[in-house]
Amino acid sequence: MGKKEYKETKICKKCGKIFKDFKSNKRKFCSSDCYYKYPKSEKTKEKLRQKRINKTYEEIYGERKAKEIKEKKREILKKWHKDNAGTERYKEIIEKIKEGNKGKILSLEHKRKLKSKAEMYWKNQENRKRQRIIMKGKHNSPKTQFKKGNVPHCKGKTKENYESLKKASEKMKKLWENPKYVRKMLKIFMKRPTSFEQKIILLCSKHRLPFIYTGDGRILIGRKTPDFVNKKDKIVIEVFLDYFKIRNYESIENYMEKRGKYFSNYGYKTIFIKEAEIQDKNWEEICLNKIKNNKLMKDIKKENKFLEDIR
Repeated sequence: MGKKEYKETKICKKCGKIFKDFKSNKRKFCSSDCYYKYPKSEKTKEKLRQKRINKTYEEIYGERKAKEIKEKKREILKKWHKDNAGTERYKEIIEKIKEGNKGKILSLEHKRKLKSKAEMYWKNQENRKRQRIIMKGKHNSPKTQFKKGNVPHCKGKTKENYESLKKASEKMKKLWENPKYVRKMLKIFMKRPTSFEQKIILLCSKHRLPFIYTGDGRILIGRKTPDFVNKKDKIVIEVFLDYFKIRNYESIENYMEKRGKYFSNYGYKTIFIKEAEIQDKNWEEICLNKIKNNKLMKDIKKENKFLEDIR
C-alpha cells in the first residue's frame, strides 16, 4: 500500500509553519509544544483544569513527557532560589508557604516518598559536604545559644496559653496508659534491668521473696512503672540512684514523698532502697532486713497468721 495523501495544507497559529493534515481533523498547531505555548482563553483553561484534577503528570502527559517537565521545573526553581536568596520578597514567599502547609495531613505514601528522598540525599557525600559548609559557624551550644539573642520557640508558652501543647500533652498521657507503648519506649531509651535492680532480683530469688521485677514495663500502676511489685499484698519496691532524683526532684525526700503518694492513690505501699544501702559491702543483709523487717511486711504477716488461726 502507498502513502496516504494529505488533502489540505494548514498554517500553525503559534509559529506560522505550514503542515499538511486531513480536512476532518481540526488541528490548528503543528506540534504539541506550539499547542501548550499558545495563549488560551479562560474556557479552555477551565476545561484543562477539570481534566487534570487529582491526576499526576504521568497520567496526563505520559512517563517520558512527565520526566522532562519535572526536570525543567527543578532547574527553574534552583535558578530562582540562587537569584532571590536573602531578599525580602524571598522571605515573604517562604513564610506564606509555611503558613499554607501548617495543619496539612500527609498520606503514608507521601511520607514514604519523602523518607526515601531524604535517605538518597544524605547517602551522597557531596550533599553532606555542602551541608557542613552551610552550617559552619552557625552551630550554637546550649551555653551560648540564648546569649546570642536566639529566643527559644517555646518561651512563655504553656498548656493553658497554647492549644498545640495542650493537645500534645493529652495525646502523650493516653499513650503512656498503654502498656505496649511503655515497653517499647523503655526498650529504646533504657537498658533494663540496671545493676541495682539485678542485685534485688538475685536477692528475691535466693530468699524467695514474693516480688516480681516490673521495671521493663510489664506492669503499670497508673502511668508509672515500679521496679518490683507484690500484687497480692499491694507492696512496691523502688531502687534508685541519688544523682538523678536530686536533679529532677531537688532532694531525695521530695522524690520519696511524691512517689509514695502516687502509688498510695492506687492502694500500694512503697519500700525505698537507696544508693548507699545497695552499694554497701553488706548490701544483702541490709536490703533483706529492710524488706522483711519493714512495718508493711510485719502487718501482712500478722494478718495472714490471724486468718490462719480463724480457719
